[in-house]
Amino acid sequence: QIYFFIVALLISVNSYSQLTITADGNGIVDFSYGASSDWSLYSPGFDPVVLYMWIDVGQNSQPYSYDDDWNGTLVNLSWNGTAHVGTVDFTSYNWAVGGVIPTGTTITDFNLILRNPAGDNQTGNLLASNFGYSLSVLPVEEFTTSAISIYSFENRINIKGLKSNESYTLSIFDTMGRQVKTITSNSDSVDISELHTAVYFLVLETAEGDIIRKKIIQ
Repeated sequence: QIYFFIVALLISVNSYSQLTITADGNGIVDFSYGASSDWSLYSPGFDPVVLYMWIDVGQNSQPYSYDDDWNGTLVNLSWNGTAHVGTVDFTSYNWAVGGVIPTGTTITDFNLILRNPAGDNQTGNLLASNFGYSLSVLPVEEFTTSAISIYSFENRINIKGLKSNESYTLSIFDTMGRQVKTITSNSDSVDISELHTAVYFLVLETAEGDIIRKKIIQ
């Protein structure tokens, strides 16, 4: 029994030394692969490492699944001299299938494959929780020191606190995570009269890097 415990412990340590996935609990997930120079899980050689991910229905609190496009644009893990590393923000990540996950969603786990860009060298299917991932709950509204605020009134979204002529990009998503409208502007008011009465989630990003998220009812 002691022998098998030691073997299991070594396997666990070996797995974590190859790939570590760290979540902050609010949707920010950090990836690191190969810091121990152990490539037995996947040997990229001289190729870049890209990250292919998907979330099954039972792995999140929405009744939907989310999936990357195998032949589409995937997350690149950059070599920092020690390991291949990268960060994914699940609060704004736009899945090829499913779009942006609605705020307030709980993500208990997800699946991933490490591969080269061509997809002809890859790992098997990996479960994030086996490599350190823990539950994330996507925040309904991001708390920020920014003075910018958003509210809806009479078929318009009004934005307060913008600097003079400060530009921004406003993205609007429905509760299924589908992007229904996006606009780049410097106006303090946006017409949304074409949207049906429903709950929507807004993500506003200014040219200076402020990001504000808001849930509204149109």
